[in-house]
Amino acid sequence: MNRSTLLMLSVCALAGATTGAALAGDLAPPAGPVSPTMKDLVDVEPRKRISTTNTPGDADSVFRISESGSYYLGGSVPVFGGRTGIEIAADNVTLDLNGFSIISVDPLSLDGIATSVANLTGIVIRNGSIESMGGDGIDLRTQGAAYGRIERVVIRLCDGNGITASGNFEITGCHANANGAAGILAGTNCVVSQCDSRGNFGAGYNAGDNSVVSQCLALENGSTGILVQDSCAVVDCVSDSNGGRGIHGRVNLTVTACSVADNTSHGIEGLLGCKVSDCAINSNDLIGVFLTAGGLVTGCSSYNNQAEGIMIGGGGVVTNCFVARNISHGIRISDSGLVTGNSCETNGIAGVNPGAGIIATGRWNRIDSNVCVGSDVGIDVDSTDNIVVRNNAADNTLNYDIAPNNHYGPIINLTVGGTPAAVGNGAGSTIATTDPWANFAH
Repeated sequence: MNRSTLLMLSVCALAGATTGAALAGDLAPPAGPVSPTMKDLVDVEPRKRISTTNTPGDADSVFRISESGSYYLGGSVPVFGGRTGIEIAADNVTLDLNGFSIISVDPLSLDGIATSVANLTGIVIRNGSIESMGGDGIDLRTQGAAYGRIERVVIRLCDGNGITASGNFEITGCHANANGAAGILAGTNCVVSQCDSRGNFGAGYNAGDNSVVSQCLALENGSTGILVQDSCAVVDCVSDSNGGRGIHGRVNLTVTACSVADNTSHGIEGLLGCKVSDCAINSNDLIGVFLTAGGLVTGCSSYNNQAEGIMIGGGGVVTNCFVARNISHGIRISDSGLVTGNSCETNGIAGVNPGAGIIATGRWNRIDSNVCVGSDVGIDVDSTDNIVVRNNAADNTLNYDIAPNNHYGPIINLTVGGTPAAVGNGAGSTIATTDPWANFAH
């Protein structure tokens, strides 16, 4: 072996020894006591597990939460012997069901989860299911809990309501199915969103004043699909095949972008000052949209309903709607209303249940720029002091039926004679009037 090779091997051996020493580190322990470097269990899971140690129950509960904090389930909870599954008796409690269930194994069981102290606040319940309770699935209403949230919970087959909450709650992403009363019952100032309520014995949803129900499904409930009180909004919901009204509210109801079909009463019903816009309403057993006074219906389609397509009381406005194939009248207005820009087609059943495209039963209405086709009567005005201008009525049994002492533009009869074809860049007018208020029959 020559000298250069020996020199190279010596350098490599020295480098390896130096590297090994660096990787091994200092073997001498630092001064002072030795302390653990891993996280404590309370840091890994700071929440408390629901257990007989942390949350022991009492005579009427399997588990009872008596201190504020965050809690979680580590397994499903069977409930029996006239008890509530989990009782909450403190403010500011977050309960994560953690994907587990609270299930009744006894018909005498009470609620799945309930508060037992009056007027608690800050209750949050999430992520699990509750089934077959003898009372409500979740009851946060009886004791008046407020300012909380319920999310991603499935409630089914309970004898009472699925979910009940008092004021200022948000309920989102929940399912309430086949319960013995209402699916979701909320108090005032609540927001209910992205929920599914179907097959419940009572209403699908029942919300108090100043509440919002949005992106929810109400299907095959025994009573009204979505029932709200004063100054509420129902937005982007589906209410179908319920055993009552599809959507019902009282004063200042707003219904927007909803689909309402096959309910056994009115599709949408409101009292004073309500607005219905951009909705599809069809095949309900009574009136499609029924607003009693001062309402607005705009941009809706209402068809195949078993009474009127749209019926609106005094001071109402119906504009830019499509109303067709309803068993009775297409649009019915009483006093001081405006009906404009609507298309009404094939309403009424000739000889059985005669109907008009538009009927005004009272005074001081304006019927302007509508198209009424294929009904028993196109436009029917039964009282006095109404104005009828710029409408088209075609192929009705009777295009216009206007009582005395009303005001209307000339009715131009275009049903007789033929007109030449228009080919090319010019043609003469076939309209025998220049009156801007003229109505047409054709």
